[in-house]
Amino acid sequence: MIKQVQVVEATYYGKPFSGTFPFVSIADGDTYCKRDCYVTLIKDGKTITAQAWRNQLVIDGDTQSDSAAQIVSSEDTAHVDVDKLAQRISRRFVVMNRMSDGIINGNIRSLILTGAPGIGKSHELERKLEKAEEAGTINKFTVLKGRITGVALFAQLFMHKDKGDVLVLDDIDSIFSDESSLNLLKAALDSGDRRILAWLSASTWLEEQGVDKEFEFNGSVVFISNLDFDAQIERGVGYALHLRALISRSIYLSLAVHTPLEIMIRVDQVVRTGAIRGVSNADVQEAILGWMWDNYARCREISLRTVLKIRDMILSDGDEWEELASVTLLRGL
Repeated sequence: MIKQVQVVEATYYGKPFSGTFPFVSIADGDTYCKRDCYVTLIKDGKTITAQAWRNQLVIDGDTQSDSAAQIVSSEDTAHVDVDKLAQRISRRFVVMNRMSDGIINGNIRSLILTGAPGIGKSHELERKLEKAEEAGTINKFTVLKGRITGVALFAQLFMHKDKGDVLVLDDIDSIFSDESSLNLLKAALDSGDRRILAWLSASTWLEEQGVDKEFEFNGSVVFISNLDFDAQIERGVGYALHLRALISRSIYLSLAVHTPLEIMIRVDQVVRTGAIRGVSNADVQEAILGWMWDNYARCREISLRTVLKIRDMILSDGDEWEELASVTLLRGL
């Protein structure tokens, strides 16, 4: 009877695949192998030899390491259709662009975008807002990053209170644990005809900045976060009720890009558009993406920033860039 191998994930010519296949053989990896073994199996009627990690193979029910069974059961990736996953991710970024247009034309007053860092969320939105500001479609926009206090958020909402103003809160997740900031946001994003914000505590700083202590807010707000709001709510985090309140007052779009495989797929999509400076050449794209597909499971970080780092290594060290990338970007080397 032919043995079966269950593959959590392997690569064949740099492209990942998974599933259960007739098993032929397994061998240790050599200096040319980007993972720790070669697995030979029958896929689509052809015998192929793919690169894999032993802990991601289960041969006739026997795991090749103690962690393989846990990987299969916890992530349930053995039946991932990479093409369908790529289509789903691409579709969500198309929707993101349409929602951004809604912010620009004033039909959407609050938008929440969530997804892993370094996948182009902020870049795409800022590019659209810059063009809209230049064309006069919006009055102005500001992107805030880092950390913000409640009183500073009140001032920013005042400065973006008019219709056609857009305030972007990019990766400022500290506001979700600050009661005053959350109450301000809930009031600013309310669905009522008039959204009146007030800061009744004494503050000479607000007076010095020329900020009214009470005003009507008619601007738009965009949240960009690395947090998966749905997952946070399901976990029952302390601010889950506030997240629910923000979602109920906003258009909420999860870009569904959180796992290493999902991030890698999105990176591949962006790189192939030629939009990254210095990575427009097809040969350079293939070299970078091929290396990343073979190694993404071991990379300390998978993002568009990783692409830029590899690009700089290619420019600085030519033929030896793969050695540099392996030593500096991979765990355990």
